[in-house]
Amino acid sequence: MTTILSSKVFCALPWTHLTAYTDGCCGLCCLATTPKLDDASINRNSFGDIFNQQHWCDTRLKMLAGVAPADCWRCFKEEQSGYKSHRIVENNIWEKRLGRDELQRLVNSTTAAGKVEESFQSLDLRVGNTCNLQCVMCGPSDSGRWAKHALDLSNVVTDRELQAEMDFRAKCDPKNYSWHQQGRVWEEVYEALPRIKELVLAGGEPFLIEGHLDILKKIANSGFAKNIILRYHTNCTVFSSEIVEELVKFKKVELCLSIDSYGEKNDWIRYPSKWDDIVKNMHLMDQTPENVDVWINFSLMAMNILYVPEWITFFDSQNFKKISKDRKSRFNPSIVHNPDYLSILVLPAKLKQAITKKIQSFEEELEWKTDKLLGVVQVMNSEDKTHLLPKTRQYIEALDRVRGTDFRSAFPEVARYLYG
Repeated sequence: MTTILSSKVFCALPWTHLTAYTDGCCGLCCLATTPKLDDASINRNSFGDIFNQQHWCDTRLKMLAGVAPADCWRCFKEEQSGYKSHRIVENNIWEKRLGRDELQRLVNSTTAAGKVEESFQSLDLRVGNTCNLQCVMCGPSDSGRWAKHALDLSNVVTDRELQAEMDFRAKCDPKNYSWHQQGRVWEEVYEALPRIKELVLAGGEPFLIEGHLDILKKIANSGFAKNIILRYHTNCTVFSSEIVEELVKFKKVELCLSIDSYGEKNDWIRYPSKWDDIVKNMHLMDQTPENVDVWINFSLMAMNILYVPEWITFFDSQNFKKISKDRKSRFNPSIVHNPDYLSILVLPAKLKQAITKKIQSFEEELEWKTDKLLGVVQVMNSEDKTHLLPKTRQYIEALDRVRGTDFRSAFPEVARYLYG
């Protein structure tokens, strides 16, 4: 009999996983556009209750019926262009982690109402919006420093939609991002540790979250860490040996480094990072214990996609021992869809042609092959959103004016296509 895994709309995550965003609202995964529901907020309900909340039940039933849930549009859109989406990656991970028969058993246990008796085995916790950066594709929900930034930008931009967006961001209330300070939430996490197979800590910048080390130590010394894969999403600007002492107690640790380019380019995108500090921390992470795996996740957007070959070439020049050792599976691009005016879809046709040619040529010369880069090119060429370019230009110019940066200096070739 054909299993549910072969379905083009099935994802294992509604049966195994929960994501809690920085405001406490929960979603199907870190990429799903799950609506903000009052009874799906960790500020009001437990993780266990949310796992069988009506929206989760409906999502499971839709997948079982072969209907694509609206929350998952990003993955389906990428797959239509031939890209290996987050859905496909997670299905492969969970099939390997649990085995096909066990995963099928979990799915078969779904009731007619869409509920499941066995609770989540994976948690992705976005523990607050404390961060030291103001990345161009980010906002106050992920970095509290963005509120003042947005106010300054609102006084500069003239596009009404951009101005409204910045005004909204400027009204960020820090109290909305404090769920992780509630002791009852962590008590539930600790109680769930016996069945947890994967725990993701992100932010904000997780290594800067108040109380992070205490939380890490409690989980590490619980007796269950040996069964848990712990993953961090970090901007690689901070790291300490004290953290490493706890990481060795876990079954496996994955340090996912969010680095979007190299040198001045990365510092412009992830303002106000300092490239020398990032390189220093990369080398420190490269010396971590054997159970620690380190890999790169780079956000691909309009300004940096042209420079992917240079970024990979720089990376290879560092001769890292462990960082993204298996480059094909561990050097991962993540396509920015929001805000849409930063998407690779907005680029003018001639620039898309230049990028396509450059990446295809680079892929042919690589000693190691990856299906990710060519997939990104397919996505880029799948749609034309050049009508958004005026907004793209205005946003870039406003950032430079407020931050004192220079886009044309950091991205000279792209600037020539965007500005002539």
